[in-house]
Amino acid sequence: MLLVATSAAGAWTALARWRAKPSATKTLVVGEASSTTSSAPRSAVAVVNEPSTNTAGPARAPDGPNEEDRLYGAAHAAHFFGRDPAKALAAWNAYLRRYPRGTLAPEARYNRALALLRLGRTADAVNALRSFVDGPSGYRRAEAQALIEALTKP
Repeated sequence: MLLVATSAAGAWTALARWRAKPSATKTLVVGEASSTTSSAPRSAVAVVNEPSTNTAGPARAPDGPNEEDRLYGAAHAAHFFGRDPAKALAAWNAYLRRYPRGTLAPEARYNRALALLRLGRTADAVNALRSFVDGPSGYRRAEAQALIEALTKP
């Protein structure tokens, strides 16, 4: 079973703050998981989180979160703080069903791929990550490529 852990260094508690200031780096640890020992071999893949140039959505009003923000915020909380990848995946799916072209849809799709990895659904995650590598925007292309390479190494 693959263990993929993300460091939520710089994870923000307020959605507005999260959107305004992207984290500098996330470290992904890929290796064999073991319930009896923590000395399993692991390799770290550093993934730089670059600011999005995606301007596909309207700016948010300063009067508070709307439905899109609430759905995204629930998924973000489940993903980064809930420690329940199944719940996080369900929340990302709910956001993407309602807002497939939402302001934060690219990030939601990327985080959905990470949730799939945490659930051991490696093939599904690799397929989800390929859309970033092959996509026209270049958003998270380097991170997705690094993950795919780490996950598909013989």
